Amino acid sequence: MAGVPNTGWVLVEVFYQYHHKLGLPWITAFLDNPLTLHIYAVMPLVSAEPTPTPGP
Repeated sequence: MAGVPNTGWVLVEVFYQYHHKLGLPWITAFLDNPLTLHIYAVMPLVSAEPTPTPGP
């Protein structure tokens, strides 16, 4: 592809379970306890640049 840098990528993904401290019934009626939070980030990483596969 033209214009796409020849670079590798790094993916960071985090799952976190948050336990409600008070356990209020009007909150737990809509949200699970523990609540699973999920976030991710994708970034280019020059040091992970793919190298050509050597021929036989």
